[in-house]
Amino acid sequence: MKTVQIRTEGEVVAIDGKTLCGSHDQSIEQSAIQILSVWATTNKLVLG
Repeated sequence: MKTVQIRTEGEVVAIDGKTLCGSHDQSIEQSAIQILSVWATTNKLVLG
């Protein structure tokens, strides 16, 4: 987070996480798939 703060010069960074419903498969011990989005609001830039 410190690296993101330095690169964005302290601007607001929105972070959103989701878990894909139905992606967990207990029979093969597969965890649910998770997605993370990071958005730099001032520059309208997707960081990851």
